[in-house]
Amino acid sequence: MLYVVATPIGNLGDITLRALDVLKSVHLIAAEDTRRSGMLLKHLGIKKPFISYHEHNEATRTPELVERLMRGENVALITDAGTPGLSDPGLRLVRECIQCEVPFTIIPGPSSILTALLGSGFSTDKFSFHVFRVTLSINQDTCRLHWCDAGSAALRRPRADKKIRGVPPRHCRRAPRALSDPSTER
Repeated sequence: MLYVVATPIGNLGDITLRALDVLKSVHLIAAEDTRRSGMLLKHLGIKKPFISYHEHNEATRTPELVERLMRGENVALITDAGTPGLSDPGLRLVRECIQCEVPFTIIPGPSSILTALLGSGFSTDKFSFHVFRVTLSINQDTCRLHWCDAGSAALRRPRADKKIRGVPPRHCRRAPRALSDPSTER
């Protein structure tokens, strides 16, 4: 079974009890950055074998992990912060599990998307989330949320490995509201 496990987005105390149980029970942990994940696992007192699974090796690592899953091993997939597959490696592995009929489950946890939306004060009835690739040097560490003509909030952020700088889309009518980085809050 593959377990797609959300990890804290800043405060290590945000790990869920279910995530802890899964990380303690699996045979192997596939991690976006083994150095950062090693610090998390050490903090949690978990000693498990783990391997790297990131954007530069996921094409070759995915078949290896699916093979292990098909042999009956339990594998947890984690990223540096947040949920694998959302702006982080993981979607390829989930799709391959679906294709090969390998069972998997998602272990939910902290969400930077919902944190930004709720912190904006905008209506939560409708919203959209857009991830974009960044080609320019960006130095502002905030999320940007916009209220759009469609009557919904639009959260725009670069891929997780980049900092963000909000530029309102043309169809938005209010100035963006900067939100603080949740990883710096207690």
